Amino acid sequence: MNDRSLSALTGATTIAVSRNGFNIFLANRAGLWQLPGPRQLDLPQAVSAHRIFHTNNGIAFIPPNRDRVYLDSTLLAGPSEPGKRIDGAPSLDGKTQILSDIAGDNAGKFYVADSNLGAIYRLYEGKVERFAGVEEGTQAEAGVPAREARFRFIESIAVDSLGRLLIVDSGALTVWRVEEDGRLSRAAGKARVEGGGPLDTALAHPTGLVYDQAGNLYIVDQLSFRIRVLTAEGNWEIAAGNGSTGPPADAGPALDSAVMPMGPIAVDREGWIYFIDAYSRVRRFQRNGNLETWLTPTDLGGPAINLSSSGLGVTRDGELILSLGGELLRVTRQREAKPITRFPTNEYFFRPSDLRRFTVSEDDSIVFVYPPNRSVVKVSLEGEIKLTSLAEAPDARVCLGIDTVNALAAKGNELLIAAGGSICRLSPDSVLSRLAGGIYTGTVIGDGDPPLSGPLGFITALAAAPDGSTVFAENDSNRVRRYVPASAK
Repeated sequence: MNDRSLSALTGATTIAVSRNGFNIFLANRAGLWQLPGPRQLDLPQAVSAHRIFHTNNGIAFIPPNRDRVYLDSTLLAGPSEPGKRIDGAPSLDGKTQILSDIAGDNAGKFYVADSNLGAIYRLYEGKVERFAGVEEGTQAEAGVPAREARFRFIESIAVDSLGRLLIVDSGALTVWRVEEDGRLSRAAGKARVEGGGPLDTALAHPTGLVYDQAGNLYIVDQLSFRIRVLTAEGNWEIAAGNGSTGPPADAGPALDSAVMPMGPIAVDREGWIYFIDAYSRVRRFQRNGNLETWLTPTDLGGPAINLSSSGLGVTRDGELILSLGGELLRVTRQREAKPITRFPTNEYFFRPSDLRRFTVSEDDSIVFVYPPNRSVVKVSLEGEIKLTSLAEAPDARVCLGIDTVNALAAKGNELLIAAGGSICRLSPDSVLSRLAGGIYTGTVIGDGDPPLSGPLGFITALAAAPDGSTVFAENDSNRVRRYVPASAK
């Protein structure tokens, strides 16, 4: 393979196959490429494109800012006020777009999905119309008109050989089909059921776990747009969220409010539960109470700050800990932001992805893992840094990951680490040991199997339970499972 071929394949952001099946189109930071060859296409707007789609008339694509659609170098549709045109092209909805996918049919119609608004637009003959999905609609079910349906999260779209639109609703674990009469039918997946116990509920991308002082376990059910709670008494309840994608109000009863939690969740000693939403805000509520917006980017210095990719923790005094890019911040109860430290420094080159997955220990230290040199890092609230190398530990490669860890949790003065398909423990005297799982291979151990007999699933969250066990969320199986050490049985 020559250098030019390597340039075409390096850092791909999206890929598509031509309609005749003979060519592959690939976008990366160097541009848009056609394979075999490779041949670089003269489409500068397609650098690092989010999605591309080959048609008989050219290449349609969504650029990396994800708010407009091009066909070759021609703008098909873009953001503007509703009813107005931008650069001669029709407008998409005037609200902020996060376009997630594009598809087309043989008649020259294009469809673009907006995961933020939960809508799909059809572009044809210079016009844009909303084809499916609406924020305040009826929950998507078979028989519901597509234009009146509320989808949970539109991940992808396609058009079948009969010209019918297929919608991947990952939040509902369902593929919907828009029939000729404009109504939905279920192409794949089962109907989701609410009610019953925790083993009867289908979770959709559980990404956050935390226990409160009373022993209640809160679960971020991200693509169900809810936060659930398994109480210390064993009751299974919804703690926040009405299952809608929005628009979310700034305040109101937690159970009646639209929430879009991203994953990180924390709880203070007064019972306030904090989480970060898709609108780059820190929100909080108390069980059976009201939900309120606690912190916005403006509180931290400006609208350009992206809280949605931040880590989140809380100290014993109820101060929030945030990781913003390479910076660690503490936010007082009066919402005053105080810098702790910023990386990289002259001595340390930790990445934002390392800081994002941190936990707060019982002494209020911020703890994270730096996989490249197999180290655990502790940062005090005053910014003092302590690095412990575990490169020589027997299980370092399994426990600390190759490039990143998945989740961390403090357990007293111990640290729980999830990487790949394993859960490991770091003792106070820096002894690293594997508790369960192994290197992820795709086939995971089942309930009741010996904990070290194979890998666990892809873990997205950890929490130390009051009874000494460890609960963890598996993204690939949409389950929350429990590891019970032999000493606790």
